[in-house]
Order: sequence, then structure tokens, then C-alpha cells
Amino acid sequence: MASTSKGTQSEDNFTDEFFGNVDCRGEYGPKVRVVFSQLRKTRFRDVWEPAKSQFDGTGSFGNGAAMRVAPVALFYRSDEAKAIKVAQDQAKLTHAHRWGYNGAVLICLAIQLALTLDPRESLDVEEFLEVLTKKMEKVEEDRFYCDKLQTIKEMLLNPRRDFAPEEVADRLGNEITADRSVPAALYSFLRGGKPLKSYPTSNGFLRSLYFAISLGGDTDTIGTMTGSIAGAYYGIFRIPPSMQKYCQGERHATHLASSLVV
Repeated sequence: MASTSKGTQSEDNFTDEFFGNVDCRGEYGPKVRVVFSQLRKTRFRDVWEPAKSQFDGTGSFGNGAAMRVAPVALFYRSDEAKAIKVAQDQAKLTHAHRWGYNGAVLICLAIQLALTLDPRESLDVEEFLEVLTKKMEKVEEDRFYCDKLQTIKEMLLNPRRDFAPEEVADRLGNEITADRSVPAALYSFLRGGKPLKSYPTSNGFLRSLYFAISLGGDTDTIGTMTGSIAGAYYGIFRIPPSMQKYCQGERHATHLASSLVV
């Protein structure tokens, strides 16, 4: 994880990791690359300023911070307050808009909640969303994501309709912004808890991932966020080995995850 003030990682290591790794540089969008360049140029004098200055001072609300937050949820799984703080801080390095960093918090809390549940038992969608809403009420001032959670609940618990992927994308999003992708990832995870006519499998992890991809749009990031929650809930044994081997850095990620969850 990158330094946030005095740091969890040295400044030199942070810049070396980004600027010395071609693959790493290619994974970030142009705006984030500008942030990293400014951090290096100013020698981390103010780690928050480069991100805050973007988009005419409003900051980015892209979904990158929510996409990368899973390790925070694992590392601070026994300390929710710390998890929220670090989830926000790691997000604010690149995404200074409240939708960007609170979207990361929401995914972090969803992962932590999923870790506490037994996948052998039926997932109570209403309770899951109510618990998340209560947690987010302590985080948000504008209730933006709290309202999105209410929309998700109304859609999933609608007894007369099973919303098609294109309808979900229209209402919750499939875009590169956190406000239009984080809710879609949560919906995809929860929708995967029940059978899908379009994808007949008993594997809930695969159903969730399939639904996320079927939304179209920013499928890689929405799929990543969905997979992080579903993986926490179902466990690695529900992720087919054939799928794992095609994940970038799979061995390293597995090693790190094993060291975080003991």
C-alpha cells in the first residue's frame, strides 16, 4: 500500500514500484498517472494535493479506488474503524471526490461483512443491505450510497420482476465512475445468490461474476469489485482453478491473501 502521510511504504519504494514497472504503469488511467507524477515531482510534500486539484478542484470519483480496496478489508478485518479510515485514505491519494472514496469504503465494508457469513446458508439479502446501510450512515453526510443501497434492495426484493442486466445497467450503471459502478457490483454479487436462467450453474461465485460481466460497460472493474465480495463470501474453492491461473499475479495475490487472513 502506498504512503498516505508518514507512510506505510517509503516514498522511494512507491515511485520505484510505479515508474519502474511497465505493467503497473499500463494499468492506470491518464489522470492517475498525472497524480503519481506530481507526487514524485513534489517529493510527497502534500500527498493529498495532486488528487484534490484534479477536475477543477472537485477530485476524481472514478472506480479505481474501490477496485483496489480488497486488501484493506482483509488486513483490518477485525478493526472496522481502522478499515474505514485506511480505505478512505488509500482512495484519497487518487480519488478525492466523496463518491470515489466512499465507494471504496462501501466495497471494503461489503467484503468484511461477506467474510462473516456462511455460504452454506441462504444469504439474507435484506439484512445484508440493512447492515451495510447502517454502517454507511456513519460514514456519509449526503447518504448517496445509502440511497443506492435502498434502490438495490427494492430491485432485488421485487416479487414481480427479475431485472435483466440491461435494466440493472440503466438504473445502477456500468461506467467508470464509482457512483455508476459500485452499486452495480453489489447488485451483481447479491443477484448471484440465486439461479440465473441465462447461466445455469450451481456455483454462486460464477453466477455473480457472470451477471457483473453481462452488464457490459466497464466489465473488468465491475467484475473485480463483484469478485472481491463474492470471493470473500464463497471462498477460493468456488473459484475454478482454470480461472485462477489466468489472473494476473495470481500466485503473489494468493500468498499475500494467505498472510493477511490467518
